Amino acid sequence: LCTDKEKEFVVSTDMLISGVHFLPDDKPENIACKSIRVNISDVISKGAKPKYYFLSIALPDDLDDEWIKLFSKALSNEQEIYDISLMGGDTVSTNGPLTINIVCFGVVKKNKMIRRSGAKVGDNLYVTGEIGSSKIGLEIITQKIEADDPHKSYFLNKYRFPNPKHKLGPELVDIASSSVDISDGLLADLNHICKASNVKAKINYFSIPKSDLIAELSISENIVNEVLLNGGDDYEILFTSRIGNHQKILNLSKSFGINITKIGVIEDGKGIEIFDENHKKIDILLDGYKHR
Repeated sequence: LCTDKEKEFVVSTDMLISGVHFLPDDKPENIACKSIRVNISDVISKGAKPKYYFLSIALPDDLDDEWIKLFSKALSNEQEIYDISLMGGDTVSTNGPLTINIVCFGVVKKNKMIRRSGAKVGDNLYVTGEIGSSKIGLEIITQKIEADDPHKSYFLNKYRFPNPKHKLGPELVDIASSSVDISDGLLADLNHICKASNVKAKINYFSIPKSDLIAELSISENIVNEVLLNGGDDYEILFTSRIGNHQKILNLSKSFGINITKIGVIEDGKGIEIFDENHKKIDILLDGYKHR
């Protein structure tokens, strides 16, 4: 599959189960879209370009041929968008919920994969896109948050259609010192970097990028805090980089039309600290989203 001796594979696998990672009544097109995108997200965050995937799916008996047709067509569309090819897999029937497992292969220059363990004291901390909107979409679906259109549609789309930054990821090679995709929540995934790199992260809470529409929802400040810090399913790239790379990162942001926001710095120590606009430390509970 990979004949170029100057490149190597990055491999990631992820499983999605009905009722856990998507809703049982979601459209097959939506399920196909999310299945592909959440799986390539991790590969992208490593600086790799997604190339191939294997798909194994356990189908309940109540899914008919039309469902499979729509699911397959949507997969084909996603393959064109992300220039990724299906190489094989397996299909079985099940008495349990619809279950989808994908093994994704990406290609990166040899010894250039961006790991979680490369963050250094003095690095800046960045995040792409916006945080929290996907979690709000899920809360709207499960009727924990109320919203009307156009707000409702905006947040539902954020949950159902992740937007992995597939063109940006490979450009972060030699720029990002560490990186991870945000699937379990900002703090939970940042904690992976801190532990692997043996450093502490200091975050400016009011720098965390979020949709302006959040302020128009009838939800408390505590809920907003929880959504931003511990909500899951953002599938954005969280990365660290040397101070000297700041202008390069701004140039990438402009070139790809992707918001890249500096939200903090890396310091000596352990764990994560968050500060408000007055530089007052905010007490936090590290409790990332659990996919279960």
